Amino acid sequence: LCLQPLPPDDVARVPVAVREALPPQIEAENFEKFYADYLRELTRLIALGAEWGVRLGREHWRVNPCPWFSTTLLGCIDAGLDYTQGGAQYNQSGIALVGLGTVVDALFAIRTAVFEERWLSLAELRTCLAMNWQGWEAMRARVRRLPRFGHGHPEVDALAARFCREVAAFIRTLPSERGGTFQSSCFVYYAFSTMGAQTRATPDGRRDGEMLTQGIAGDRAAPPASLTDLFHSLSRIDFRDFPGNAVLDLQLPTGAGIPPQTLSALMRTFAALGGPTLQVNCVSVKTLEEAQRHPEQYRDLVVRISGLSAHFVCLDQRVQDEIISRALLPV
Repeated sequence: LCLQPLPPDDVARVPVAVREALPPQIEAENFEKFYADYLRELTRLIALGAEWGVRLGREHWRVNPCPWFSTTLLGCIDAGLDYTQGGAQYNQSGIALVGLGTVVDALFAIRTAVFEERWLSLAELRTCLAMNWQGWEAMRARVRRLPRFGHGHPEVDALAARFCREVAAFIRTLPSERGGTFQSSCFVYYAFSTMGAQTRATPDGRRDGEMLTQGIAGDRAAPPASLTDLFHSLSRIDFRDFPGNAVLDLQLPTGAGIPPQTLSALMRTFAALGGPTLQVNCVSVKTLEEAQRHPEQYRDLVVRISGLSAHFVCLDQRVQDEIISRALLPV
């Protein structure tokens, strides 16, 4: 499975349309240089998005004032201003980071495969991604076997902690439209699915259009051996840097019977290790599948979705399928 450097004749076999679509060759002699270049480009895009948000936010009070909500916030009544005009005591805005696990897995794959073990070059990786891994299945399989975020692997966890710390520190420097600053969030609602559908293949082995990782969870296609591993990985990240909230969604097989004491211990352990927000669906996959087939029999079945609760049978089938596909992790 170890890929040798491609000779020119093999590179020439890549379709012309694919070669023309490739971005300019990335030059980096080591991972630190690559990471610095990536972070510089990422923060540039975040700053651009924040600038757009500020421009739109300054017009918010004209088109969507919130007087009733504003009365519940400190400062608005004293200032006589709607919160959308900066009347509140605290005037932060949020920037949600979507696909944290995907990014960490991709960075670790690049560090390992390209710069440390050198069984893949950056040029070859760009070709793999442009080809959506087609024709490179053996290489993709090797990438997929690398350690993943959420598996309790020390090096991956350290990379995740560093990435979160540095991105959050940058976001805190960006002024918001109401006089405060922006703050980081990993509370992404359903963007992990909608944005994933528009995202090309990534270096972690993910293919075109597949979902990004959800919230602060790892890749559901490669779940960890236990929730303990996942919780320990998350404990390496200082979620005080994410006051906009960060959410872990879990699908627990309570249909198979989880004792209340075990569920209580799960919640307490998550909190003790510094976990931010835990959302749990306590419905078995079998029940969910039955509800799809016989919705008239499951009109009262409620599930958690994107921070809210909803009747499962009222959801779009695409959303139902996503909930069913959530990894069931052993407790």
